[in-house]
Amino acid sequence: MDHSNKELASSAMNLVRKIEVMSNLKESLQSYKSMPDLEKSGKEFQKIIKTIDKELDQQQEWEQFSFHFDKVHNNYLQHLKDSYPSLSANDLKLCAYLKLNISTKEIAQLMNISVRGVETARFRLRKKFLLPGDIHLADFLIRFEGES
Repeated sequence: MDHSNKELASSAMNLVRKIEVMSNLKESLQSYKSMPDLEKSGKEFQKIIKTIDKELDQQQEWEQFSFHFDKVHNNYLQHLKDSYPSLSANDLKLCAYLKLNISTKEIAQLMNISVRGVETARFRLRKKFLLPGDIHLADFLIRFEGES
């Protein structure tokens, strides 16, 4: 189980790195494209930026990650969704990352939102779970078992 958790965490970190690299690459290409002598190359740069945008779309990576996550954690996400039907897809992502004890900064990169956005999402999750102030969200999610 520890080995599988380490693999999941490693997968998540690789995803963070990929997103960071692709975002930097996209930013560089956009600034390069705006140079006046490269106007004719605009269409080619636009094509490259479109390809990068596709790579930044994390849906496929998330589906693969959630499949392995549920396999390792006995259908954790499905049990969570069954117990709390109001959870959105982004809520479930956040729950998985919190269960793996990933930092807020890394979650922000994974979900392509600001750190403040992660904090807001955590607050909204606490409300959906009706958690009292003395229970930490991450602790609740780590201990959550659902119906077996």
